[in-house]
Amino acid sequence: TPPGWPPPNWVLVACDVGQGDALAMRVAPDQILLVDTGADPLPLQQCLTELGVRRVPVLMLSHYHADHIGGLDAVAGMPVDLVLVSPLPSPAHDAADVAARYGDRTLIAGPGQRFDVGAARIEILGPNRVPASGIVSDDASATENDASIGAIVEVDGVRVLLTGDLTADGQRRLARELGARRVDVVKVAHHGSADFDPHLYEAAAAPVAVISVGADNSYGHPAPS
Repeated sequence: TPPGWPPPNWVLVACDVGQGDALAMRVAPDQILLVDTGADPLPLQQCLTELGVRRVPVLMLSHYHADHIGGLDAVAGMPVDLVLVSPLPSPAHDAADVAARYGDRTLIAGPGQRFDVGAARIEILGPNRVPASGIVSDDASATENDASIGAIVEVDGVRVLLTGDLTADGQRRLARELGARRVDVVKVAHHGSADFDPHLYEAAAAPVAVISVGADNSYGHPAPS
């Protein structure tokens, strides 16, 4: 690894935001696709400053949990052109906050959508199964996790599989959408939770896996398995 930060010609950085996700993928010299924001804007802001980010052509919010959207203020002063959001607007108050911030710049992500953004090509794989109305399950959090956006992003020939906080069931559905395609990097779902389906990762066959967690977190992430 060459010295210095950021390294030259970097493709993906998992920003250190503690117990949460915030992935920066470079689409132009000072522009990124940002996937989630962590829970706190300050560490994300520091990360983006160190990377020299000035613009976010696409912000992808995998789902509406606080450890994925709580740091939105980190990009409040930057141009954000398009915000891809989960089709399940739950928790409702968090979804309403995103809608109020970005208005008609938001787009609900769905399977089959494709976007070219600078050096990146984005293909949305899921979710392909979302409750038709409000959540009535006792396990609302798992339902919201399974509404996470699944996608392949290719930047400069590097293919990255994004998985949000999918449960094992959601990972199995994503594996079907992935099919025979292989990737170079996989963002392990739900911070390496034990609610895990190995078949997705076997199918993806990625030589590199990224797990974003907070030190000494109370969830046991990543699970030893």
